[in-house]
Amino acid sequence: MSRQDQRVAVLLGTKDGAAFLDEQLASLAAQSHPVVDLWVSDDGSTDGTSAIIGAWQSRWSKGRLTLSNGPRQGFAANFRAMIIDPRIEADYYAFCDQDDIWEPDRLESAIAWMQGHDAGTPLLFCSRTATMSETGAAQGYSPLFQHPPAFRNALVQSIAGGNTMMINRAARKLLAK
Repeated sequence: MSRQDQRVAVLLGTKDGAAFLDEQLASLAAQSHPVVDLWVSDDGSTDGTSAIIGAWQSRWSKGRLTLSNGPRQGFAANFRAMIIDPRIEADYYAFCDQDDIWEPDRLESAIAWMQGHDAGTPLLFCSRTATMSETGAAQGYSPLFQHPPAFRNALVQSIAGGNTMMINRAARKLLAK
């Protein structure tokens, strides 16, 4: 299967994110990867978040855009609910916060890295986070750690921001257990 045929499920957790969603969804729609299913789990928004997602459903052309109700137990439970949702089937799973803005090649870069490894092995791709002010001014990047990624280092430092993570099907299966 070519890289272009592989399906990505973007798991987007929302809660009162209306102020950020149009810019976020535009950055997802601009992804260079052509097959992107967007799964939005809204955790009880009261600010118009659902209406914005609904408006995007008719113009989403990369795959499915599905909105569901989250468990209303906080962001971690919201993402866990998506990880175990049996309706969500893909080759890769990317995690997305409601206020992210993604570079256009974000998914392509992660897929390219993963395709260099055994698909049967649980894989996690992550990158640094570029931070910006509310006005859009660049503020810097998350730390660049000196030690290589390893389990021992993971006990004392967080090298993988959830908003930069992509996992493969094998890792999702392991997490869902």
